[in-house]
Amino acid sequence: RFMIYGAGVYGKKVLEFMKKNNCEEKLTGFIVTDRTNLPGAIEGIPLYEICELPDSALDITIIVAVKSENQLEILRILKKSGIKKVIRVDTVFISMMKEINRM
Repeated sequence: RFMIYGAGVYGKKVLEFMKKNNCEEKLTGFIVTDRTNLPGAIEGIPLYEICELPDSALDITIIVAVKSENQLEILRILKKSGIKKVIRVDTVFISMMKEINRM
């Protein structure tokens, strides 16, 4: 099971990739630092603020899908929250996803 940290361009690209590869059912939610002015869900997938994460999130892999300049702070927040399973998405990964989706 997975959650995506980031509800912007990168997060939506990861969701698009998961849908095209029939694995979106493993996605349990999106995480953001601040949910102000954001919807409660993205395409029907729940959106959580980091401080609202359920205890079950500790056993889920978090895909950090934000710009690289924001990742260090997010990784610190996740570590402080007790989350250990993390995958970082960067521009190279986004380019690879685009290329795979063209095939």
